[in-house]
Amino acid sequence: LRLNIEHTESRHNKNHIHTMADEGDDGGERKLPFVIGAGLGRTGTLSLKTALDALGYKTFHMHAILSGDAGIEPWFDAARARTKNGGDAEATAVRAAESVLDLGYNATTDFP
Repeated sequence: LRLNIEHTESRHNKNHIHTMADEGDDGGERKLPFVIGAGLGRTGTLSLKTALDALGYKTFHMHAILSGDAGIEPWFDAARARTKNGGDAEATAVRAAESVLDLGYNATTDFP
């Protein structure tokens, strides 16, 4: 995947980076691949999120839950299923991950 990156300087002397995915073979915009940057808190996940966002991704980070943009319940359900005997932990974890995709995220750098 190639990205066209345009770097401009605003009148306030702040740098701005604008990106646009190259066109696909059919003339439509090419989709970005899903990026998983799993990391523990305090290991640079917010910096990686910022970089991916600058490249055009919608990046899931714990801040999405804290700000109310994404729900915590699917993750609580997955944790509860994992601790219960006979709970379907894998299917519940998949549903939690699908909840991120359903919100339009195409990259992740953090956990709950």
